Amino acid sequence: MKKIICIMGTAMLMMNAYGQKPIAQSYFIGSNIPDMPLSRILNYKDSTASLSSFGEKLIILDFWTKDCGPCIASFPKMDSIQQHLKDKVQFILITLDSKTEVEKFLQRYNKKNKKPLSLPIIYNEIAIQQLFAHMGVPHMAIINFNGELLMQSTGKWLLNEAFLNTIATEEINKNLYYKKHGVKVKLIKDKKPNEFLLKRLHENKYIDLTPIYQR
Repeated sequence: MKKIICIMGTAMLMMNAYGQKPIAQSYFIGSNIPDMPLSRILNYKDSTASLSSFGEKLIILDFWTKDCGPCIASFPKMDSIQQHLKDKVQFILITLDSKTEVEKFLQRYNKKNKKPLSLPIIYNEIAIQQLFAHMGVPHMAIINFNGELLMQSTGKWLLNEAFLNTIATEEINKNLYYKKHGVKVKLIKDKKPNEFLLKRLHENKYIDLTPIYQR
């Protein structure tokens, strides 16, 4: 029920924010993502950055709102994964909420939880929401350091540390890995699953394979 409310609320917010105008062309799995400039950043050393600012890591964009309970409930786990895999992954939280709303949320969150939230937050962000179109939150998109969109999914299933560690390690070492195993990967640009990632997940029995579809 909470997720349904989040989906409906986000859809309404996005309709209001976009003025019901057609959104920009969205990225699909296999798309090449440019080194996007990032602005209006809280909880980070700088207020502006770009995707490349975070180095050779998997970039995990997490779309959320202050009213999404499942989104907020996943933040401690994200924070934990970020600390454990700090050299391999970078979570970036993206919301339509205003700076004031996010600052008030952070005050409440940090007061309630034993550990303050350490993840960077981009507030009042419409353009990136358009490029990674989705009908509800939580929604995540994973980009490798070569700018390839590896996967997107609405839900929390991507928050599996072993899975993210495997994918990050293989991306970091992929030239050696592909050469050693003779694997030729073609990232697809439609709504089909990435067969290579499906195979890796199945081999390691990490999680259910069905969500690896463009949603």
